[in-house]
Amino acid sequence: MGRCSSLWTALRPVVHEVEAAASASLDGSGLALHVGGVPAIRADVLDVIVRDQFLLAPIAACAMGLMLAAMFRSRHGVLIPGIASGVPMFMLLGLMGWTGQPFDLLNQSFLALVPAIAVANAIHLVSRYHEEGRRFVEDGGILTAEQQVAAIVDATEHIGMACFLTTFTTIIGFLALLQTDLPILRSYGMYSAAGVAIAYFTLLTVVPLLLLWTRRGARRVDHDDQGALGGLLRTAAHVTTSRPWWVMAAAASLIAGAALAGTWVRVDSFVSQTYDKSHPTTVANDILSESMGGLLSLEWDLSGPPGAFERAEVLAALDGLDAEIRQEAPVRTVLGPSSLIRNASVLLGGPDKVPADSALVGRLLTVLDDSPLAAGILAKTHDRARLTVRTQDVGAVAFLALGERLDARVDAVLGPLGLDAHLTGSSYVAYRGMSRVTVDLRNSLMTSFGVIGIVIALLFRDLWLGMLSLIPNTLPQLFGYGVMGAFGWLLEPAPAVVYTIAVGVSVDSAIHIIARFNEERALGASVDDSLRAAIYSSGRAVMITELMLSFGFLVNVWSSSPANAAFGKLGAVIILLGPPSNLFVLPALLKLGVGWRVKQASSDAA
Repeated sequence: MGRCSSLWTALRPVVHEVEAAASASLDGSGLALHVGGVPAIRADVLDVIVRDQFLLAPIAACAMGLMLAAMFRSRHGVLIPGIASGVPMFMLLGLMGWTGQPFDLLNQSFLALVPAIAVANAIHLVSRYHEEGRRFVEDGGILTAEQQVAAIVDATEHIGMACFLTTFTTIIGFLALLQTDLPILRSYGMYSAAGVAIAYFTLLTVVPLLLLWTRRGARRVDHDDQGALGGLLRTAAHVTTSRPWWVMAAAASLIAGAALAGTWVRVDSFVSQTYDKSHPTTVANDILSESMGGLLSLEWDLSGPPGAFERAEVLAALDGLDAEIRQEAPVRTVLGPSSLIRNASVLLGGPDKVPADSALVGRLLTVLDDSPLAAGILAKTHDRARLTVRTQDVGAVAFLALGERLDARVDAVLGPLGLDAHLTGSSYVAYRGMSRVTVDLRNSLMTSFGVIGIVIALLFRDLWLGMLSLIPNTLPQLFGYGVMGAFGWLLEPAPAVVYTIAVGVSVDSAIHIIARFNEERALGASVDDSLRAAIYSSGRAVMITELMLSFGFLVNVWSSSPANAAFGKLGAVIILLGPPSNLFVLPALLKLGVGWRVKQASSDAA
């Protein structure tokens, strides 16, 4: 199984040892201990992941089982997709462990992604197996061994090719993340692609073997008697074949509204909101941020010629700079060479200011050279120093803007004095990384859309189908983006991953419908009859798989991590729009596009 994280193996024990030592020293004193800060947030990440998954994964699994039971009404209809969803996940975890890939807040989405894709493939294959079995026996009849093998082979031949197309395009979408500069996104793309490939391997090997356990023919399904689901499929078939322009007008209105609401989306993230408000680390961080000198830090590495920080004019410039920085609203404390000298002067009975005499500065520095506090601020050679600014957590956007603004001011003040300054700090680096994740995901998403369209066109040997397939696949993404803007949800790195996952799922459903449509057309059926067959045969599997996946996302709403909760809400919204998009918009496009080409061909022939 994948190792949890280098943070777990290195940082977490250190944080907990410090916490234990501090608790022991305060035992019996009546004082309460709250551990906070960025290291404490990172150290608790794995605990939150494990606790949430132990609680939420069984709920999602039970819901998936109930949906499978309602769809297939048989034991094997529940067990086979269930097993098929678990095998690739355990194989991927084993691959992560073998290669030493950390398990973190980003790639924990594998726990929802890989089983969802695997179970979707299995549902399509089991559904087609039942359809092929009904060619040999009546309702609930027993297949002979030869009939069973024939049904499995035929189902695997038809669904295997469609699933190959879905697997290939999904892998292309994830491999688009390799164009990013962040190692965490590149590894996420590679392991996601590996998980999808393993799911396809499971479909071709494990699922057919499991199907050999049952010879009972499926209950015959009458499309006029399928309850609410059958009514939805009948409506989709009727509306898309008789009123395709109505469907397109409704889709266009939805896209326009979503685009407008999407302009209100804010791309931001907050380190202090990694856990919910009641989490002990969050409580400690709130105290640190408001009352104890600030939670996050901006740090500058200052350097100059030997003895640069013994010069009174340098320290005076730094003292004035410190005073300017303290005027910024989120700043809580400033610590640097000038504040060190001021404090030393006070401790020795002098005034609370930087001496104007360099000789006096030198004597104060001689006293401070052996101080542990001074060692963290000023090198003994007095040519290198650290300037630390601690702030509240105002979010990535405001924090990075503050850093850029202050960095420009530091350069303006110290540059003329012959000093170099470089902005750094773990908080600054972390927030820059978070911002890059969101931007890189957006760029890779645009690339994957284009590549997937080209791949579909090549695989189906039809440029028109490749272009049409992209339209219904963009609709859920745009709608989800509009929902974020309408409800004021932040676009953070974890929720942004949903868009990458949703592209793969939506494309998979579209390919299954297009493949069945082409299959019926090749048999000589009309455009309308081919659309009806595609909707009736693939529509149930599309609906059930995307409902299961949306519920798998939705259970994350109860996560103790606000980022995971946002991930769940956004994922459920986007995935739930997939079936309407693929059962209404895609068939309407096929009706208009392919129907127009058929009319043109007929006209040319005439």
